[in-house]
Amino acid sequence: MATRSCPHCGHIIPDVARFCGRCGQSSEPATVAAAPAAPAPSPLAEGFLNEAPTRTDWSPDPDVLAAMSEPAERKPAMKTALGMPAPSGLGAAPMPAPSGTAPAQAQEPPRQRTMLGVAMPGIAPEGPAPTPEKKPMGTLLGVAMPGVAPSPAGAAPQQAASPAVAARSSGRTLLGVSGPPNVAPPNAALPPDMLAPGVLTAQFRVPDILPAPAPPPREALPEAPELQKKRGIPMAPVVGAVAFVLAVGGGVLFFTMKSAAPLTAQGRVDEAGKEALAVKCPSCPDGTKLTLRAASVEVKGGEAVVPLAEPLALGANEFQVAIDRPAGGRDETVKLSVPVSYRVRADLSALSAEAPAFSVKVEAVPGATVEIDGKAVALAGGKADVPFPIGDAAIGTADESKVIERTVPFKVTLPGGSAAESGSLPVRVRIVPLHLDAPGANAVIASGPCKLTGQTVVGGKITVSGRDVTLGSRGEFSAESPCAETGKNEVPVVASIAGFASRRAVVVVTRVASLEAEGRAWEAKPTVPMEALTRPESVGKPTIVEGEIVDARIVNGLTIAVVDNRRSCKAQACLVRVLYGGPETLAKGQVVKAFGVVTKTVTADGKTVPEVDAAFVERKPK
Repeated sequence: MATRSCPHCGHIIPDVARFCGRCGQSSEPATVAAAPAAPAPSPLAEGFLNEAPTRTDWSPDPDVLAAMSEPAERKPAMKTALGMPAPSGLGAAPMPAPSGTAPAQAQEPPRQRTMLGVAMPGIAPEGPAPTPEKKPMGTLLGVAMPGVAPSPAGAAPQQAASPAVAARSSGRTLLGVSGPPNVAPPNAALPPDMLAPGVLTAQFRVPDILPAPAPPPREALPEAPELQKKRGIPMAPVVGAVAFVLAVGGGVLFFTMKSAAPLTAQGRVDEAGKEALAVKCPSCPDGTKLTLRAASVEVKGGEAVVPLAEPLALGANEFQVAIDRPAGGRDETVKLSVPVSYRVRADLSALSAEAPAFSVKVEAVPGATVEIDGKAVALAGGKADVPFPIGDAAIGTADESKVIERTVPFKVTLPGGSAAESGSLPVRVRIVPLHLDAPGANAVIASGPCKLTGQTVVGGKITVSGRDVTLGSRGEFSAESPCAETGKNEVPVVASIAGFASRRAVVVVTRVASLEAEGRAWEAKPTVPMEALTRPESVGKPTIVEGEIVDARIVNGLTIAVVDNRRSCKAQACLVRVLYGGPETLAKGQVVKAFGVVTKTVTADGKTVPEVDAAFVERKPK
């Protein structure tokens, strides 16, 4: 089989092969014809042409020359799968006809390649062939194809490339990226053997690439900035100083607040005789609410009295006081410690006894000495109880509650040589009211029991001769007593209520054998005449009223009658008000004779009349 050399890489390939098995370039057989004129270089490529040497001692195969002399049929360019022409070799130019007998090579037809540019299978080289001229191989990126061996050593040096070509020998590709290392650019100097004598030169086209950008101009460095001198005080020392001032100020504020106790307290006794804490809070405005245990009070004038459910104990008494300031003020909870070395308090538990009294209770640490109301008190187990009776202030009847106040001085000397502490214990006591309607202060009966009526405070308690009596809705009561003894019978009546001193009244009822005999005894006594009944000096003296009952009414067992006194009356009308609480029933129009005692005068409708408390009465016919 006839063979030929690949015009691109010199590899021996079959004469009928269309592609080279080594480089993959199209290898269409070409007829030898007159060399066509070289195409005019593109204006863009002007200055990128250089002369390439060809060897004159290369002897091609006669069959190859004959085949190359025949006119080759120019086939249309093969297209890729994308419909674009297959790329042709870059920088290839028609070889000029060799000097001598070498025929001019026809213009190379368009190369036909596969999609990958690989030789068709089944085509193998059949024999050696002369090495064709080596042309610079370039890819689309301007990188030499693999497998292209360098020119043999020893070749003569090539002439210097033109300035235009030399300026472009930077090894860049069409994309401006440097090619692989150790690969000579297409316009690099040829090896020396290619420039030996007898080597022809031919022009070839260097790939069209853009020129390298001009290097950046060297600009003068800017002048160094002028450093301004620092003025004022450095920031770091200022911040440190401010922090120090704040720290010191905060410490001063902390210790000031810590040292200034917001609350002070002292034990005392309230109006009910119970222990309480007198709390002072200078920082609390009026309306501040103090809550201590279960008690809550409001501050007025920077002070408040908080009642205690239990008495203070000897030693330290710890409290948690919640302070609720009004109008968005600062709320807080403060620990309050109240140390107690001694306690002097009033005990009012005995006020409701039949003989009302209060007592002063004393507790002190061992070794202390105590004086109450100027008298030394012996402590038994560190305790003592000193009574103070209410006395005559709670004896007798009273229509209103009475208040008594007492101040008890004390002095306590604690052990250890400390100075004596003196003080006073104020005690304020209310006495319950008691009003008696019947039988009267000078009642005389001849038969039956004596009847007692009266009134006290609502919710109070009444005992008659030691027996409890039921009270009405208005505090009224009614009770009977035997009064069986002839002569004077004393009936004790006691009114009491919690928190008040009891009041005791004694009702004296005289039992006689006959009211007629008792009347005659009154007649024998000196009595106050009618014209002297309104005089102040007549109060408490006996008198006798006789006449018709002008008006009468009964109130809670007491009969109130207005009698037209005809006894020793020198005026047209001599009216006398008579009070009677005995067993007899009096009515308007009856004629009675009343024996009693002058009590006072009563003024009504512009008229003043005397009042007589009748001991007993006798009915008289008209």
